[in-house]
Amino acid sequence: MMALIKMCYEAGAKKVAVWDHTCDNYQFTFARSGLKEAGQKAGADVLSGHGRNVYKQTEIPKAKKLRTAEVLRDVLESDVFINFPLPKQHFATELTLGMKNLMGILWDMEQLHKIDLHQCIADINTLRKPDLVVVDAIRILTTNGPKGPGKTEDPVEVVASTDIVAVDAYAAAYFKNPKTGKPYRPEEIRFVKYAYDHGLGEIDLSKVRVKKVSAT
Repeated sequence: MMALIKMCYEAGAKKVAVWDHTCDNYQFTFARSGLKEAGQKAGADVLSGHGRNVYKQTEIPKAKKLRTAEVLRDVLESDVFINFPLPKQHFATELTLGMKNLMGILWDMEQLHKIDLHQCIADINTLRKPDLVVVDAIRILTTNGPKGPGKTEDPVEVVASTDIVAVDAYAAAYFKNPKTGKPYRPEEIRFVKYAYDHGLGEIDLSKVRVKKVSAT
């Protein structure tokens, strides 16, 4: 995260804000994860979505199920929006990847569970396309997600793309489908398929140019 913040400033950003909408107490979570210390050390404002006043009631015109929601105002009004997910196994959606990460921009995340979780995740992503998605797959949580504790693996990769469907299609293969024992195919993750159906990106990785760069 510190490297990403630094690159934002090097690219000309005047201000960088890091937002997280945690399931547990945000003060404890920010301290335990090191998010606050790392973000502030890199020069960013580290902010929590725990207060309802930072959200704006918003219509989602292209949605199939989630027609309106209270959305984080900074996401709607920022000049550049970067989605920075950490891949995890998830009990309700198989995986947490880039698109599911955007549940955190909503005030009422439980609302999605009551409607159609996978479709609502796709619907959210029609509202504001991230200018960049950066998937931190240095270490991933492969069991007992989303909060753990669970088993971890270390792909030691960072995946960046402007196509949120393609990046999730790629990252899905870090995980094995427990039913088949094989890496997930993108279409097996329903919110990825629904987002593709929305026209939000490419699900077929054979049509995507993937460039691998070594850090050494």
